[in-house]
Amino acid sequence: MSVTGSVLPFVAMIVLSFLSGWFAAIIPGWFVFGPMLYSQGIENGGPFVPGDTVRIIAGKHRG
Repeated sequence: MSVTGSVLPFVAMIVLSFLSGWFAAIIPGWFVFGPMLYSQGIENGGPFVPGDTVRIIAGKHRG
């Protein structure tokens, strides 16, 4: 039995599993996390427009 013959189906199954898991998670996640992140942005005063004054409270540009 050849090593290539047993590795190729294994790698193909890993790729197929990754892709099916990716699409199974990204589609529901878009509808769950999108509205949550949008509402949090609105609660924090967003969306910001040019000319708004903001105070940066963390990071190298704070002050």
